[in-house]
Amino acid sequence: MKPETCSARLKDLQKLQEAMVAAQIEVVRRYPAISGKLARLHAEAEVGGRLDDFVGTAVRKSTVLFLLRTVFVRVLEDLGILGVKRLVDDWGFAAFREVAPTLGS
Repeated sequence: MKPETCSARLKDLQKLQEAMVAAQIEVVRRYPAISGKLARLHAEAEVGGRLDDFVGTAVRKSTVLFLLRTVFVRVLEDLGILGVKRLVDDWGFAAFREVAPTLGS
């Protein structure tokens, strides 16, 4: 991959991650039950700071884990270690539509 392509993709991922953080913070603020649970987790973690910062950190960690897992699956597929191709070809989309035909409609 060219350095320019890598840099552009990284910037796109960073924008997506920040959008996810902002959306999740908004959800926490909107729903008292979620806010209360996360406030308890924040207190138990004894990390200090604001609840929004705690939520933002948790969301950033989860998006990084998701990305790493996706890349790992792609590497295993490319090496032929996984028997079923999930992400490489169109079969993955067809299988997804079989399992969840109305999701995203």
